[in-house]
Amino acid sequence: MDLSSSIPQAPLGLKGLVFGDDSDREAEVNRQILLLPAYVSILSALVLVFSHSGLRGVLKRSRGSHTAADLSAFEPAIGFGAIWAWRLARVVGCIALFSVSLSISLEDGAAKTTRTSRLLDLLLMDGPYLYATLSALPTLSTKHYRQNLVRHANAVLLTAFAVYAYRDIIPLATFTLQPLDHGTKFAAKLSLLTFTSIVVPLLTPRLYIPIDPENPQKEINPEQTAPLGSFILYSFLDNIIWNAYRQSGLQEEQLYPMCDTDGALVLKERAFKHLDVYSGAKRRYLFFGLMRVYWREFSVLVVLILLRPVANYANPYAMNRLLEFIEMREQVGTHVVRPWVWIVMIGAAPLFNSVVFQLYIFINTRTLVRTESILTQLLLAHSLRIRMKAELDENKEKLETTPATPQPEPASASASAPAAGQENVRPASSEGDETESATVHASSASVKSAKSVGTTTTATTAADKKADKKDPKKGPTNIVGRLNNLITSDLASVVESRDFLVILLYCPAQIILGVYFLYVLLGNAVWVGVASILLLAPAPGYMARQVQKIQKQRMKRTDARISTVGEAVNALRMVKLFGWEGKMGGRISDKRSEELIWIRKRRLLDLANNIVVYASEPSHAMSLILTITPALLFPYICLRSEGIDAHWRQVITMILTFGTYTLIMRQPLTASKVFSSMTVFDFLRDTIFMITRWLNNLINGKVSLDRVDDFLKNTELLDEFSPDNTVRLFAAEAATDSEEIGFRNATFSWYTESDGALSRSQRQFQLRIPDEVLFKRGKINLVVGPTGSGKTSLLMALLGEMHYRPSSPDSWFNLPRSGGVAYAAQESWVLNETIRDNITFATPYDEARYKKVLYQCALEPDLALFQAGDQTEADDLLWLTLSGGQKARLTLARAVYSKAAILLLDDVFAALDVHTAQHIVDNLFRGELIADRTVILVTHNIALTRPIADYIVTFGSDGRIQAQGTVSEITRHGVVAAQIRVQEEALDKQQAVVDPKAPEDNKPKSGDGKLIVAEEVQLGHVSASALGVYFKSMGGKHPIVFFIFFYGTLLVSLVANALRTWVLGYWASQYDNRPSDEVDVVKNLGLFTSTAVISTASVAVTFVILVVGQLRASRIIHTDLIQSILSAPLRWLDVTPVSRIIARVTNDIRAVDDSIPNQIWPLSDMILTMFVRLGAIVLYAPVFFFPGIAIGAFGAWIGQVYIAGQLPVKRLHSNARAPVIAHFGAAISGLVSVRAFAAQDKIKADSIAKINRYTRAARSFYNLNRWVSVRVDILGGILSSGLAAYLVYIRPTSAGDMGFVINMCMTATQMLLWAVRLLNDFEVQGNSLERIQGYIQIDHEKPATVAGTPPAYWPSSGDLEVENLTARYSADGPAVLHGISFSVKAGERVGIVGRTGSGKSSLTLSLLRCIPTEGSVRYDGLDTSQLNLDALRSSITIIPQVPELLSGTLRSNLDPFGQYDDAELNAALRASGLFSLQSELDEGRITLDSVLAAGGSNLSVGQRQIFALARAIVRRSKILILDEATSAIDYKTDSIIQTSLREELGQDVSLLTVAHRLQTIMDNDKIMVLDAGKIVEYGSPKELLGIEGGRLRALVEESGDKDVLYEMAGAI
Repeated sequence: MDLSSSIPQAPLGLKGLVFGDDSDREAEVNRQILLLPAYVSILSALVLVFSHSGLRGVLKRSRGSHTAADLSAFEPAIGFGAIWAWRLARVVGCIALFSVSLSISLEDGAAKTTRTSRLLDLLLMDGPYLYATLSALPTLSTKHYRQNLVRHANAVLLTAFAVYAYRDIIPLATFTLQPLDHGTKFAAKLSLLTFTSIVVPLLTPRLYIPIDPENPQKEINPEQTAPLGSFILYSFLDNIIWNAYRQSGLQEEQLYPMCDTDGALVLKERAFKHLDVYSGAKRRYLFFGLMRVYWREFSVLVVLILLRPVANYANPYAMNRLLEFIEMREQVGTHVVRPWVWIVMIGAAPLFNSVVFQLYIFINTRTLVRTESILTQLLLAHSLRIRMKAELDENKEKLETTPATPQPEPASASASAPAAGQENVRPASSEGDETESATVHASSASVKSAKSVGTTTTATTAADKKADKKDPKKGPTNIVGRLNNLITSDLASVVESRDFLVILLYCPAQIILGVYFLYVLLGNAVWVGVASILLLAPAPGYMARQVQKIQKQRMKRTDARISTVGEAVNALRMVKLFGWEGKMGGRISDKRSEELIWIRKRRLLDLANNIVVYASEPSHAMSLILTITPALLFPYICLRSEGIDAHWRQVITMILTFGTYTLIMRQPLTASKVFSSMTVFDFLRDTIFMITRWLNNLINGKVSLDRVDDFLKNTELLDEFSPDNTVRLFAAEAATDSEEIGFRNATFSWYTESDGALSRSQRQFQLRIPDEVLFKRGKINLVVGPTGSGKTSLLMALLGEMHYRPSSPDSWFNLPRSGGVAYAAQESWVLNETIRDNITFATPYDEARYKKVLYQCALEPDLALFQAGDQTEADDLLWLTLSGGQKARLTLARAVYSKAAILLLDDVFAALDVHTAQHIVDNLFRGELIADRTVILVTHNIALTRPIADYIVTFGSDGRIQAQGTVSEITRHGVVAAQIRVQEEALDKQQAVVDPKAPEDNKPKSGDGKLIVAEEVQLGHVSASALGVYFKSMGGKHPIVFFIFFYGTLLVSLVANALRTWVLGYWASQYDNRPSDEVDVVKNLGLFTSTAVISTASVAVTFVILVVGQLRASRIIHTDLIQSILSAPLRWLDVTPVSRIIARVTNDIRAVDDSIPNQIWPLSDMILTMFVRLGAIVLYAPVFFFPGIAIGAFGAWIGQVYIAGQLPVKRLHSNARAPVIAHFGAAISGLVSVRAFAAQDKIKADSIAKINRYTRAARSFYNLNRWVSVRVDILGGILSSGLAAYLVYIRPTSAGDMGFVINMCMTATQMLLWAVRLLNDFEVQGNSLERIQGYIQIDHEKPATVAGTPPAYWPSSGDLEVENLTARYSADGPAVLHGISFSVKAGERVGIVGRTGSGKSSLTLSLLRCIPTEGSVRYDGLDTSQLNLDALRSSITIIPQVPELLSGTLRSNLDPFGQYDDAELNAALRASGLFSLQSELDEGRITLDSVLAAGGSNLSVGQRQIFALARAIVRRSKILILDEATSAIDYKTDSIIQTSLREELGQDVSLLTVAHRLQTIMDNDKIMVLDAGKIVEYGSPKELLGIEGGRLRALVEESGDKDVLYEMAGAI
């Protein structure tokens, strides 16, 4: 069936109907068409009259009714002068148009017989132009906008233009029709009509209409004022692009201001009424609420998505018609449409498709960003209402002898954008000796828990989602972790599934049009092809299942490696101090090797995919279109090798279809049918592929949306928000003053379910207050009791965090909020703001009050340590470096600084040393800041706080209140009195410590507020050296030979593919010269098969070479990175946060393994393909060599300009997303504190500010893609149309050759865009190479050598000789130790004391060669400077102040590398004193199989020290160093450890103890006193105490128990 018989040829199908002169009916139709502008004018006038009468009031309230006068202040900013100038041009054009039209009408009307008929014709023919003029004149007023009149005038003018285009322009495109209007005046009329109806509307700027006329934006985004023409071409983005290109970078302030329509607060007002039930929304599924919000946007998207199939098929249709014209060039009478029409369409169709698609993406991505904003605010708003339940961990319950409280940690600023180098931060361990029971604390999973070892994998996400579907009654959930998953992975899945219209509308329309097109071309043969497509459709599913199986196994190995790397990096300081670099590196290498095995299997599966791809493509054009066409909807899917479809389905389909058409139906396979049907088959196949692929995205999005919806509907809320709220603050019978604070007959629990539905761990705690508890107003009230008795729960109950259950009719509880409430949690919490902002929080800054708070909370010395003082940002990096005491005092300062009348303080002294605690008691609690304020203080330290307290409430171990009353009443007798006596004894002993003084100069130093050295951010393009790291690793020892073979075989495959396309054209051209039965089909199939075999073989070799190189690069780069990090000096670790190191070995290595390899293949293929196709074009049209080179160069330059703008904007986009997530996580982590301070509005406002910052960057990021796409499509259209015109009009050729050349040109120009995109993505991923290179090229410690290996017997004793030791922290830094000399005999115990900064820790590090040293250190006779570092450090064991522990069993911590048996490990535990702290009969006693959390966070500091001592005993080192190892533990544990050190260490083991308490070292053999990096005293304690004016003697005299110290030293 001929296409021309089914597709109309005459314009609009009116040939002989409208343009004929012999028929009265045709004349009448022509007249009616000419009257269309008059009809539109009449309709317009009626609408205006109607609107200004009945609906005038409504219109005044509409958005479009704002007058220019209202916005006059913004004229310069929005270019109102330009608007007025174009309106003036419209008026002038309309006047001229009316004049010319009237003149023509008067000339034509001279022949009319009656005056009435002449006047009627004038009115109907020229009236519309007069009406347009009259409508346009009022728009010149500077006081009124009157855009409504502009629309009416444009409608009339555009209708008139369409009429004359139909009458006089369309006929020019045909061989059979002639224009109906002629003459110079008519040409002028048509020109004026074109100017007023097309040019003026396209170039007139739009007026900025603010969402809130009373608060318009000061700076306006050009997007809101750009003319329609600029908007279509996205020219309003030119400033961003060119600024970035000229400056090689872009700062955030150079981005356009955010559109007010995108503002978070505006979106909240628009959406919450449809989404949030607490804002008046209906209770319905979240999807339908979002559709209600976006109904306008999706209505436009529906129209655009239905236009796309039409635009897609316009190109093959034009190709078919043009090639058919070439085939039938000699049959003049058969042609209707001139060939230039099809030539124009070949160039214009892709451009129209691009405009439609880019507009679709523009609206879609704008909706995406808005949805992110809305859902983030919605989740935050709802999170502020939820109950933070206590989270119990069964393993933790079994492990803890003293239950530990997991607490929220500071939010991580990391995000899932590898492109921006976002980092993951390890969890900080809790500090302090005692913590509250887990039964009384909120869920506290780390905000960073899901990201501490990389990004969440698909498998992990699926597991999380599956877990969320479990019955909530089966156990408590990790609410913080769940919320962070919702705001990151789930929100990402929701927005990634936004293109559901593609599945619902685009794909069905594409398939229907494609089948119809093929049916018109090939008749019934098409059904054979369609059937083959359907039969082969399951193939991608099978391949996907195979990929999924391998990917699961690969991800298991990846998780194992990341876990091992994460542990090593988190404990990197311990690894280096213990000399474990080699062993840890070997363990990581083993994990990496296992991972690479599965990566290789995955690549081999990709190889199978690619072989069938290249074996099956009838032309490289098909593979190109396969890659390009689906990329128009999802550009990155086809760039991943595992996403490549099985192209052999296309070959089978085409063979069956063409075979049926030629061999069975005996029809000629002409070029017009071959080349157009190739494209259509591509469309059909890609559409089916699109369905299978997008269904997965939609399913993932549906699951994530269900999770968000479930959270919004089914999460347990605080009592005040619960629908079945039963809370009663006061019973009707109770006449209680509302200002009283306390309880009566109340029961509180963390769960609203009945106890029978809960597990034992959930039922184990309820706070019951059977009587009345009233706290004293304006006084300090203490709440005391054993650990886990419910003290913190009492505070939570007062704050309304627990579920209230009235026990009797007179039950009540009350916490007056009128004067404000402040809360200091035991586990500290900060926002990612400066230290000052964290302290002031929601209270205005008052300098005098602020300074008092700093002094009374003992924060001034701490701020002196920070370069920027209180302007230091309290982000995750700072949070990891602060001690537990510093965190506690910062949290306390926030509560004290507030103006709240009531302060709830939860064990704020737990993490403080006795001196700091005493300072706070004496200066804060006795000072004016606390005076007359009600303080409820939970504490264990009754002895310290008794002098300041007025009232005490005591808890028993059963969780019930035992007593309450004044201090004198409660402390006189009983358990409390005994507890006070024990604590007073401990306090007296703790007074005997060396006073740690801070530097005298406590003024903030100049700085930018960053505690850690800022990470270098590369600007512009990725450096050649960074790319060289990867390419050299790929090539191994012979990189040049490697790439010659790689690109050589790839070039052979691409040339063979081009020849396959040529074979199809050659086959088709044979039908031009001979009958179809004389064409040798078998021969042509043989040629086609031969080129397929060559291309298949070469591509197989190419892919094998590539896989070998990729695996080699992955192995080498990972090994170099790990070795570099493990051999880095400690100074580098001090200034480099662990989060960045983890990001390098996780996110950046993932880019090396996946992202970069997956882009090298398509990028190389595209670039070489463009050259091959350009060569093919030049062979047929040599004249296009220079134009082709020029257009290609221009396109490449445009791409470089685009990349120059896109890279910095993408970085800004990624960097702006991280604070949104970090703030959300921080807010959730401190949810109890936020609600206690009533700071919900502040948190929301801060979140809105961060969301707006992200929105500003995100909109620019997405819009820049539109800018480059349109421009590259224009270039492609120009080249394609120019080449087609050349081959038709200048150098005529056969249809087969022309189809081949145009095919080469079209696909090459389309590929240019995606080559630019790929290059951009490759550069973005290349940032990972830059970051890895930066960590490979750091300074390293001295590498191991054969000469540095000590003898096997070494060390045999603990002898230590130090001579003239000088040390510094960097090679060019100041000396911190100055010529120190001393000796330690084997078995001696030496105490090292000195004030802060004296060099104690520097000495211990220098003995281990952790810092640069000069001088001589001889250990057991060998000079340590000549030894390998691992040998030295493995022979010396150091126990730091806070030992680092790995997650896993206690066995794996004592013996990480499996070198000892359980008997030795248990003996070490017994020797370390563990069994003195626990009984063999204890149910929760610690064993070798006990599970330790990361960092030992589920252990007390004392337990951690004992395990560190046990590890030292296991190592059997001859020198043991304790670096203030007992400074943060209680006296009992300290005594046990000291006893173990005296009794369990070998006689030849030397012990060096950096002292915190003088009692710890006064019985040592020798004591070394350091000052300013020099030894000022060294000798036995007795000798040093006998020195008049000696330093040690002065320290002892200052202590509170000098008599005991003298006695210990034997000096009495």
